[in-house]
Amino acid sequence: MNTEDIRLVAVTRANRALVAALELAPEQRDFVAGNSESLEEAETDEDARPRAIMAGTRVVGFLMYDASDNEALVYRFMIDRAHQGKGYG
Repeated sequence: MNTEDIRLVAVTRANRALVAALELAPEQRDFVAGNSESLEEAETDEDARPRAIMAGTRVVGFLMYDASDNEALVYRFMIDRAHQGKGYG
C-alpha cells in the first residue's frame, strides 16, 4: 500500500491536461466515461465537482461528484492504468 499524501484538488487550467491524459486499461474503457467528456459536462452542470486525485505531486486519477441537496454523490471515478493496484482507490 502506498503511503504518499493522497488528496483531491480542483481541476484547473494548470492540471486539466494531466487529468484529460489519464488512461484506463483497454478492457476498462467501456465502464467509465472519458475524463475530457466529464470535464466538458462539468462546465455546464453547476452541481458537478471535478477533482484530480493527487499522490504527492502526481495526478493519479480523477473523480467527479454532485454536490446538491446536502449530499455528495460520486458518479465518476478512475485511477490511471499506470497507478492501479497501488492503494490509491
